[in-house]
Amino acid sequence: TSDEVFAQLARSYDWNRQFNQALEAALKAMELDPNHTDTRAFLAEIYLDLDRLDEAASEAQRAVQLDDQSAEAHRSLGWVYFFKEQLPEALSELEKAAQLEPNLWIRQHELASIRRRSEAYVEAIIAYQRAIELRPRAQSYAGLGTCYYELGQYEHALTNLQKAIELNPELDGAHAAIGWVYI
Repeated sequence: TSDEVFAQLARSYDWNRQFNQALEAALKAMELDPNHTDTRAFLAEIYLDLDRLDEAASEAQRAVQLDDQSAEAHRSLGWVYFFKEQLPEALSELEKAAQLEPNLWIRQHELASIRRRSEAYVEAIIAYQRAIELRPRAQSYAGLGTCYYELGQYEHALTNLQKAIELNPELDGAHAAIGWVYI
């Protein structure tokens, strides 16, 4: 349908960092179907990209109201809370998203990342391990290595950080994190 075409166009623009064009396309999609939850959730993310936090919050909350079983809606609301520096609320929303789509790598990885930022390292390790089980990505190995470092488990930290670099030699921060292990 037309609204889905505009929603896909919005995603393409957003992924290419053309945020104003993404916003135009998403708003057109919402005009055609104002009750499309995932498009509304993505509109919230575009507002986040544009540093329009209040509008992002409004759209994400509306998306959750439209469909409380939408992982995308909970994910968007989680990131809104994160950028509002409300980590407990962010964590709660990202946990809901991960529960709704437990076999999607990005859900586990984002959950692990928020847990790590909340200094819940053991819980973050569990989520990173689940993410790696689903899809072994450098970012997840780096996050896992960082958690082990924070817990003083330097051998595990080093093993996972080296795996991250093996998968992506250009990964930001992984080389520096290995340096921390040796300090």
